[in-house]
Amino acid sequence: MLQGVTGKPTDMTFDAPRNRFLVTVTNPPALLVADASSQTTSVLSDATRAGPFFGRPVALELLLSPTLGGLPSTPIAFVLDSARACILAVDTVTGERVIRTK
Repeated sequence: MLQGVTGKPTDMTFDAPRNRFLVTVTNPPALLVADASSQTTSVLSDATRAGPFFGRPVALELLLSPTLGGLPSTPIAFVLDSARACILAVDTVTGERVIRTK
């Protein structure tokens, strides 16, 4: 059980470099972070973060962004949203979202 979190979990993936799980939930829709060390859960991306709202996030994949010049690669969470019929890309540092595909 995710402590202190409302919503129904729909998918998860492990972010090994950061020792945490990313979890998609519905009702209310959000992307959560569950820290494996501290066993705490927090919201990474929801209606309070920038970008298009989640409708019903149902699937999740974590991939590294390309490295640009001297900038380090950042893990990007790709979230399948069945209500919006699209894939959203979520910055795993800021929680900001953009529609990647329709």
